[in-house]
Amino acid sequence: MKSKYIIVAILTALIYTSCKKDNKEYDLDLPPDITSLSVSKGDTSVFLKWNAVPTAHSYLIVRGRKVIAENLKEPQYEDALGPDTLVEYRVYAVNKDNWRSYNYASDSGFVAIPKGVLPRPPLAEASTEDYKYCTLTWSNGRFATAYNIFKNGVLIGDNVQGNTFIDKKASTSLTEYRIYAVNHSGVSLTYTKVMGVKPYYYQATFDSDEVGFEYIPWTFRAKNIAYYTEGGPTVTNTESYAGGKSLKVTNGKIQLLCDWGGVTEKGRYKISVMVKKAQGGFWMVPSFSGAQHISAGSEWTKFEVETPLLNKGGTFSLKIEPYGNGSAFIDNWSIEYVGSE
Repeated sequence: MKSKYIIVAILTALIYTSCKKDNKEYDLDLPPDITSLSVSKGDTSVFLKWNAVPTAHSYLIVRGRKVIAENLKEPQYEDALGPDTLVEYRVYAVNKDNWRSYNYASDSGFVAIPKGVLPRPPLAEASTEDYKYCTLTWSNGRFATAYNIFKNGVLIGDNVQGNTFIDKKASTSLTEYRIYAVNHSGVSLTYTKVMGVKPYYYQATFDSDEVGFEYIPWTFRAKNIAYYTEGGPTVTNTESYAGGKSLKVTNGKIQLLCDWGGVTEKGRYKISVMVKKAQGGFWMVPSFSGAQHISAGSEWTKFEVETPLLNKGGTFSLKIEPYGNGSAFIDNWSIEYVGSE
């Protein structure tokens, strides 16, 4: 039993010695702490100055909880994007191995917008993939407190706060948006221009189909969208409204159905389609309202109809029944999300 305790004591001594040796070998040699820091308050930027640490390889700055600058070589820094509310800044000295000083120097500061200084427009972008809306997002414009949003030259957002604007009446065509910055001195002299669009929920131009492709009954074009047909409508390049192809219907009919799980978002949906026929005409039969008639003509004619408010999972369809001699042509069959209001 005594030998057992002797072995444990020897092992403990070895471990202790090893730890002391390791601590010496892995000494981080941290740089000294910065002992003084001054941060400006109420200037056009937040200016930071601190006492230099001779053995520091560089400096690192934290604003709030975010690192905003690192690898600084000089004991000073201008934060051009500083907030207009009081915020804490922390400065660390850093050694060549990228280890920070054990402690940091701290002070607080903020930016004040000088009287008479106009703001600068922000960096911005507009969404192109959301079928419900077009969303504009931007960074803070210099000295800006709000923003004005123009769509094709028309003001649609006045004194907008924050960094986001949702155009709930966005177009399915590519649209120009202009964003101006605003503060108490006025509006920025220049603007940021972005192009955005609300894509269709679904659109068929038939341009991706091969000439002669037949739309047989229950031809699916999306998870919840399919065509029921009679008479074997086929893709042709002899007529088209846009692009180079359309769907040719001779002695038949075609129906577009949104079913099999229905719509993915609560709201109203607009169905539109371009049709052309030399003789006779068309009967348009929505599943949610009465049939409507379109007379034949030598030019393309647009038909559109809007659904009532549908809950998520709601279904609808539109049947096109041409009549009279000759073939009918169909193009740009689209479904647009209108909104839930």
